[in-house]
Amino acid sequence: MIANDSTVSATVSRLIHLGWQVQAQLTLDDGQMVIAHLTREGFDELKLEAQQRVYVKPKDAKSFPLYYSI
Repeated sequence: MIANDSTVSATVSRLIHLGWQVQAQLTLDDGQMVIAHLTREGFDELKLEAQQRVYVKPKDAKSFPLYYSI
């Protein structure tokens, strides 16, 4: 993916192989963590590696608070 107005720059922090899928933990430039789930085929096509710079385009993004008080 190339950089444009609808993408966000990130760094691959960690790759976790889960059988038929790969979970990629990405760190955005502002420090937020994003988790992407890729099929094995998608992962092989992208050739992702730790510390690699990537551009992501959120699809069906969900966010959850890290900390909260009761």
